Amino acid sequence: MPDNAYGVSVAEFNVPDRGEADASAGIQRALDSGAGHVFIPYGRYRIDKGLKISGSTRLVVHPQATLFFADGAGRCASDFLIANRDEQGGDSDISISGGIWDGNNANNPRGREGDSDAYTGTLMNMKNVDGFRLRDVVLKDSTAYFTRFTRVRNFRIQGVRFEMTHITRNQDGIHCCGYCENGHIHDIRAHGRYTTGDDLIALNADDGLLRSELLGAEAGPIRNLHISDIHAEDCHSLVRLASVWSEISDIDIRGVCGGCRHYALNADALRYCRVPLFDAADPAYAEGAGLLRNIHIEDVEVYSTSDNDLPLLCLESRMDNFRMRRVRRSLSDDTNPATPLVEMRNVIQDHILAEYRRSASDTDAHPECIQPVAGLEGMVRAEMTGRKVDHLQIHTDYLHNFAAGAPVLRQLPDKNCMVGLTDGR
Repeated sequence: MPDNAYGVSVAEFNVPDRGEADASAGIQRALDSGAGHVFIPYGRYRIDKGLKISGSTRLVVHPQATLFFADGAGRCASDFLIANRDEQGGDSDISISGGIWDGNNANNPRGREGDSDAYTGTLMNMKNVDGFRLRDVVLKDSTAYFTRFTRVRNFRIQGVRFEMTHITRNQDGIHCCGYCENGHIHDIRAHGRYTTGDDLIALNADDGLLRSELLGAEAGPIRNLHISDIHAEDCHSLVRLASVWSEISDIDIRGVCGGCRHYALNADALRYCRVPLFDAADPAYAEGAGLLRNIHIEDVEVYSTSDNDLPLLCLESRMDNFRMRRVRRSLSDDTNPATPLVEMRNVIQDHILAEYRRSASDTDAHPECIQPVAGLEGMVRAEMTGRKVDHLQIHTDYLHNFAAGAPVLRQLPDKNCMVGLTDGR
């Protein structure tokens, strides 16, 4: 075992800490030293070349230390402020905690669409990692995704704060691509207007993989994730579940709170991307797209911060054992309370149940399905079985219970049906 196996400070490698000179070479030497524990003390560190962290490494950064991407440091698809070392063979047991990680997006524009080696704009990238920990960090001004995870297993993300001073496209907060599984995401905060610029939590089992921000990512199933204590003041969307062909399953979401400009929950099967991933008119999608299986969402309090006509909960994916409980709309904070809390369409389900407080503005698409709930004044129960849901809206400030059973079509459409892989959302 090397002498430094228990830890080193980057100060031992003469790393400049005032932000005036490149610090990446010295920090990288510390990360490559074989130390099991690397510490970055207080300072401002200019990163001219993205950092690589290997398995069995714990990186601890002083809470007020800033690592920022140098002007023009984002040049190609393999450039990230930090990423794991071995994407092909895989890494295990990586931990990052502390620090302010700044993508400097004003001086690192995303690469040109159509360039297979374009800069993705992702600040932190982990791919093919078993055992990853990220905690107590501030992530600031990414060009696109703040974090991007592909084939990451047995992970925990906790205590992440997002800050933005410059708005760009596709600024997802925690973005999980295909083959992410067995994870915990807890205590996530986005403070300030337009933060995050896109989805705060994105579980994208499918996506347009030729887009610049997704170069190097993969599509595939996402499963067994526990997400809790999520808060934003004015994000684009709080949670996204994006499935077209790949299943998203066994997801538990609790404690989602805050404001959003588009959706609190977006399960639209990527229908409304600039170039959709599939042709909704194709007969292969007659019964719907995507599959969300064993999804449980509880204790949600949300509101709209924009004046569009979008629902807060968009459900346009096929669902199998999809449940929501105790979803509240904060009318005192909502800028557009007349929009529906729930909108569901473009799917065929064998059973749908909703119990909610009826609003005066509720216009039932299927009034014959509405019955009062005995003993609960103002609460109604809507239940439908075996029908195509073309356009179901629920106007309420409190959804007590929602459940969708199995989709009529169990098999996912084949990926050969896909179109529009150069989609730019």
